Amino acid sequence: MHLGHTYILLSLLSYSSLGILHKVAEVKNCRALSISLLMCAWCLVFLVAVVLGRGKSLHAPVSVVTLAVPFGISAGIAILALQTALSFGNISTSWLAVNLSAGIPTVLSIVLYKEPITWLKIFALVTMAISMVLLWKDSQLRKAALISTDP
Repeated sequence: MHLGHTYILLSLLSYSSLGILHKVAEVKNCRALSISLLMCAWCLVFLVAVVLGRGKSLHAPVSVVTLAVPFGISAGIAILALQTALSFGNISTSWLAVNLSAGIPTVLSIVLYKEPITWLKIFALVTMAISMVLLWKDSQLRKAALISTDP
């Protein structure tokens, strides 16, 4: 297994844990903003420790900072939106919608960077679209079941 695969698996594990921990925070009535701010602070501490532990400098070129600021703001809004959305619905729906958002950069990458379109990519995008339709259908069925059980 290539080292890149190890990082992908670590990312998958960490990202999955993040979703579970967000739901735990919501169940325990923690404020979404507090959780998001603490998460970002601990990410900073962890990343600085890793960089310094590897003997690297914290200096970043202006071009990196220029890109990092809007990306960081976007990530902060995304995490806060996820945490807030969890209080309105199931973790399965909220987290699946977040993960399905990977389809947008995939399509943009194909269009903008002329990435080759493989059958696997087509299959993945089609299944993403089908899952969104099934999620919508599931929510409609749940709403109908709630309405029919109200006295």
